[in-house]
Amino acid sequence: ETASSSKPVKTEKREQVSEKAKAAKETLKEKLSDARKERLTTYVTKASERFNRLIERQDAMIIRIENYLRKQEEKSVDVTAAKAKLIEAKAGLETAKTHVAGLAAEAIKVFETSTPKDALKNLQKIVKVAHDSLMDAHKKIAGVISTLKGDRQDNASTTPAVAQ
Repeated sequence: ETASSSKPVKTEKREQVSEKAKAAKETLKEKLSDARKERLTTYVTKASERFNRLIERQDAMIIRIENYLRKQEEKSVDVTAAKAKLIEAKAGLETAKTHVAGLAAEAIKVFETSTPKDALKNLQKIVKVAHDSLMDAHKKIAGVISTLKGDRQDNASTTPAVAQ
């Protein structure tokens, strides 16, 4: 009789331990989930700040280039090629601004979806697209500057005829 009566007690204890373990596991899962959300929020915030600072610098560069082009036009210098490249650079920068603005909206979706892994992968793709579009805009701005420098060097390299 004692052997049969000890089995239910052991089973009860196992169930209690199992339930406690499940509860502890759920608590830990919630803590980890909160920590993940916090890390993701920090990541998105810092990435957005970095991208926005880069956009501001590129906007400032475009304004400086526009001012320079205006001055060169007043001196009757042909700047049509540089202006065309500048228009491309502005369009690229606007595309980058759109992608960076979508970054915060996508981060919110990660928290609200039932499949955060898929949403996180989508967020990573958007971050990459935003980064690539910013780098593309930067290359276009550098192209405008190199066009201007090339024009300047072409003008400077013409040597005056020497009278004999």
